[in-house]
Amino acid sequence: MRNKKTLTLYISLFSTLILAGISAGLKWDVLWGINHLAFLPHFFWYLYAAVILALIITYVIRKSELPLQKAAVSMDSILWDSNRGPRMALAIAAAIIFYFFRVRVHLLGDGYTWLANLGQGSGYIHKWAEPVSIYLVRLVQQLFGAYTEQSALAAFGILS
Repeated sequence: MRNKKTLTLYISLFSTLILAGISAGLKWDVLWGINHLAFLPHFFWYLYAAVILALIITYVIRKSELPLQKAAVSMDSILWDSNRGPRMALAIAAAIIFYFFRVRVHLLGDGYTWLANLGQGSGYIHKWAEPVSIYLVRLVQQLFGAYTEQSALAAFGILS
C-alpha cells in the first residue's frame, strides 16, 4: 500500500514534470530557466512527454516491486537510516566532481549582454525585472572607482 508521503511525492514530481513540459510550448520571458525544451527540436518534447507518460503508467499499474525499487530502497537506507558517513562521502564525491568540471564563467544567459550594458560608463539601461541585483553590481563597480567592463566583470565575479 502506498503511503501518503509517497503519493504526495509522486504528485509533486508529476506536476513539476508536466508544468515544465507545458512551459516548453510557451516562449514567455518569465519562464526563462524552465522552458529549455522550447529551444530544442520537437523530437525532444515528444521524448519528454513519452517519459512522463511512462512514469505515470508505471506508477499506476506497477507491481509490488519494480526492478529499480530495490536499488532505490537500499540507497535510501544507506544514506538516511545509518550514520552521516555515507552522506558525507556523497557530498565530498560531488564536491570533487564539481571542482574538476568547474568553469571560470560568472555569467549565464544574458550576462554578457549585461556586462556590455553595465560597462558603458555612468549611463546604462536599468532592467526592471532585476532591480536589486543591478543596484548591487553598480555599488560594487563604484567601489572599483569606474563603471567599466572590467569593473562590471569583477562585480559579477564577487556577487556570483
